[in-house]
Amino acid sequence: IRTHVDVLLGDEPLRGIHALIAVREQVRDLVDLEIVALPGPDIPDAAIEAALDAGADTLGGAPHIAEDPIADLDRLLAIAEKHDVPIDLHTDESLDGAITLGAYAAQTGLMAERGYARNLSAGHCVRLGTMAIAERDAVIAAVVEAGIGIIANPITNLYLQGWEHGHSVPRGLTAARALLDAGARFAAGADNVRDPFNPVGRSDALETASLLVTAGHLTLDEAYAAVSTGARDVMGLPVAGPTPGAAADFLAVRAGSLAEVIAEASPERIVIHAGSLVARSTLTVELAAPAIGVAA
Repeated sequence: IRTHVDVLLGDEPLRGIHALIAVREQVRDLVDLEIVALPGPDIPDAAIEAALDAGADTLGGAPHIAEDPIADLDRLLAIAEKHDVPIDLHTDESLDGAITLGAYAAQTGLMAERGYARNLSAGHCVRLGTMAIAERDAVIAAVVEAGIGIIANPITNLYLQGWEHGHSVPRGLTAARALLDAGARFAAGADNVRDPFNPVGRSDALETASLLVTAGHLTLDEAYAAVSTGARDVMGLPVAGPTPGAAADFLAVRAGSLAEVIAEASPERIVIHAGSLVARSTLTVELAAPAIGVAA
């Protein structure tokens, strides 16, 4: 699980970070919890650096909401380079407005020339789905060259975007098809589950895959890859699964086909983490017997 944790204003800017670090230790045998420090544009550099020093794994942020998006992007990238940590930014999470993804790609390219070699990712990227095709494709080409992984968050993107449109409401999704066709690293997650940003969701990767099919027009194979192999790639994790040589992390779902897995998302599952059984769920169904008439 990759979780973005706010770096806060006030006297205890790291209280969320400290809480999740404690949780990370408590569940370390059951799940790998990656903590992304998430500062807003108004958070001082010192608090951000303190979050990384305290044990946050990755640096996040949302430069597109800053008064000067590129300046905030530059300062976040400089901090990540200074501390040599991976980067996962909330990026251009709107149907119009600021576009920072191209600058992100350009800047991290320069960082790579200076020796920075950490994993890069950008979440949401909704604006990419509303750009003119030529402009969009140029940004995607820069993203592919920079090696930035793109993370769609369909349940939250669809919920938050488009409220201001009275008709012909646009999809609040990144340009999934164009990204895949260009060979971009592509993943999908949930982001928010029953909180102020999204009142629904069940923290289920199969729900995310289903939404990618329905709203993103991906194939079943593409949608499942985005929440499995693609997600691990974008998160910088080793290949996993029930195959020799792979990390022993995998999910077994009772179903007869991938279509059934995604469409029904059966709760009957087995979860293996680091070679150990960490969860097993079963389903019991009781049906009333139909009344069968007897001919006289």
